[in-house]
Amino acid sequence: MQVTVLPVDRTIVCNGLAVKCEFEVPEGVQSIHWSGGLGQMTGGVAHGQFRDPAIVAPYLAAWRAEMQARIAATAADEPIEQAAYEAYLATEAQRDAERRVAAQADADADAAVQEQAAAS
Repeated sequence: MQVTVLPVDRTIVCNGLAVKCEFEVPEGVQSIHWSGGLGQMTGGVAHGQFRDPAIVAPYLAAWRAEMQARIAATAADEPIEQAAYEAYLATEAQRDAERRVAAQADADADAAVQEQAAAS
């Protein structure tokens, strides 16, 4: 797993997927990187390499929480979009039915005129 924390942008990147979210870092930290069991912190008083995954755990948790919130928001929007789409389809079906009725009425009127002309 690769994790990059960029406090200046409020961004956490996990395995290449970046999200902006709220999190706190120690004062002066410019970035935190974690990959393959080894981490690197730049800036701040604890800069340098580290091997303790607990250092990146809160950032990974913030990233996961933000991703779950986005997934939940997307799932919540889908029924609204589906209802709007179904309403659109119903409206179009109604319009098509009205057009067919109007076309049939025109055809009936034309046939009546032709019958009258033939009878005269």
